Amino acid sequence: MAANPLRQAWTKYCARKTRKGIVSDFVFLAIVVTLLWPTAREGLQVYAIRASMFQPKPMREVAFLDSADWTAQLTDADGRPVCIGQPLGRPMLISIGATWCVQSRAELASQQRLINAYADSIEVVMVTDEEPAEALAYMTRHSYGHRLLFCPDESEPMRGVKSIPTTLLVAPNGRILIRKVGAAKWNGSVVRRTIDSLLHDRQ
Repeated sequence: MAANPLRQAWTKYCARKTRKGIVSDFVFLAIVVTLLWPTAREGLQVYAIRASMFQPKPMREVAFLDSADWTAQLTDADGRPVCIGQPLGRPMLISIGATWCVQSRAELASQQRLINAYADSIEVVMVTDEEPAEALAYMTRHSYGHRLLFCPDESEPMRGVKSIPTTLLVAPNGRILIRKVGAAKWNGSVVRRTIDSLLHDRQ
């Protein structure tokens, strides 16, 4: 049986190169790819952010969302006026972000794992100021189950939020248990223990 020419070429390449040289070649190739293809660059950025994400830490100080936050004027995908609304006895994860933001993209998958794990026991909301069609297309393409709410132009989705992503884990009574600016690993043990404690207290 004839040898695979690709395997032969790879064997010869490895014989000529040190391990450091092989790594350098692949790094150079990755740089070239990211320069030539913007979509590949975004994918590598998301991968790098995911690899460096840590679990968020619970807040030490006591803080609550008030009625102005719950009733902030937003819209659904059809343009109908809505608000975040109180979580009706369920913990709520509120992510203020955008599907064009690489840090938001990086953490969406970990938030989806919470949706998969807790189903209807929690509510996961994403608030964004982008065009509904673009956000819906991205979320559908990646099978993310967040409830999407849209913020009117030049208005703050929540007081004090100045950068995205900003994500809050909120107890049923409105207390902010975790607040994180920037991408984070939301399906880790810290967040899960916090949610489990809330669900246990509800029983």
